[in-house]
Amino acid sequence: MKNFWIPLLTAAVLWHMPALHAQTSYFEGTLQFSVELEGAEAEALKVNEPNTQMTMHLKGGDYIVQLMGGRYPKTFVFLSDSNYEYTFNPSEAKAYRYSIYADLNKEKTEARAVATGKTAEVAGVVCQEYQMKTADAVFLYYVNDAYRVNVSLFPAKPNTKASFLVPGLEGRIPLKTIIRRTGLVSTNTVTKITPRPLKKEQFMIPTGFEVKNRDYRF
Repeated sequence: MKNFWIPLLTAAVLWHMPALHAQTSYFEGTLQFSVELEGAEAEALKVNEPNTQMTMHLKGGDYIVQLMGGRYPKTFVFLSDSNYEYTFNPSEAKAYRYSIYADLNKEKTEARAVATGKTAEVAGVVCQEYQMKTADAVFLYYVNDAYRVNVSLFPAKPNTKASFLVPGLEGRIPLKTIIRRTGLVSTNTVTKITPRPLKKEQFMIPTGFEVKNRDYRF
């Protein structure tokens, strides 16, 4: 199989707003987010033209995340059967394996998201607010039970920082995330959701690609 991931990563997608009813199965499809930065440190960061859009494709225990709209677009692919994230360099037929999250803070107690009892509407979906605090940040997650992944498909200690794996969220996919740090507030907000079947072949390292250790250029 050759380069089945290319159409998914490059083709334009016709987006539709989600139906406002509960889903009876785990989410499979595509979510598009806007990315915003605010605060005293935001202007300094904007000089480097950070990404302003994010798209996530989900199927089972695998996902693809595309960062777009900035100077350095990048695509990450997480494959649960290998428990690694990858980026691709098509011109050299190489896949670079990310392992930076492996065993980080494994001896420490993980922070946990807790329901606040508040609700908010995000892209027409009524969401419950969850809060998580760490030493240097406060996270707010806005989730709805109709949009979640099956966490049992992910490794027990996955090498990924996907927000739906945050303890306490139980696989709920945040449709909006606010991260507050001193001098900086970052917000990811879903703008369009497309539930749709995706092909397993789109979540594979293309045939003939050489797998290498991480290269920070990709």
